Amino acid sequence: MTQTLAGLASEVLSLFEWGTRTSGGRYWARKVHPHDSDWIADLCRDAHGDMFPDDWRYTFIHDALICIEEREELSPDDWSGYVHEAVDGMVDVYNANLTDWLGSHSLRPCYVDQGVGEAGHSETVIQSLQVGQYTERMEVFYSVLNSLGKQLDELEV
Repeated sequence: MTQTLAGLASEVLSLFEWGTRTSGGRYWARKVHPHDSDWIADLCRDAHGDMFPDDWRYTFIHDALICIEEREELSPDDWSGYVHEAVDGMVDVYNANLTDWLGSHSLRPCYVDQGVGEAGHSETVIQSLQVGQYTERMEVFYSVLNSLGKQLDELEV
């Protein structure tokens, strides 16, 4: 059977589950599975970059995987024209979520600075936060896409 990006995304998604903190907060986590593939752990670790495991990053990984799974018609080469549209639709529109995201890690203001610097001036603080979250989500999306593409290449060898 020929594997696809969507199929690999589905495989990784099957290892995600909702967790609940004692405070009642919900988060995505990767299930600990005895037959877990190293490449899936590497995908999650690579998508976290310089961060320790982070709830927002796991959410962004999960969102990217859902998007890739739903676009099974796209080959690895087709994604370059679609990533911007996909990630743009994932950015939070709720002010509370954006401020929670910003305050959750010391690197997040850097994403705002980077995004605003690349995109130019933002009209409002909220737009600046959205641009920053877009920047981080793009980084995560490309990391997930690259990890899936690398695994697809290894399966085809």
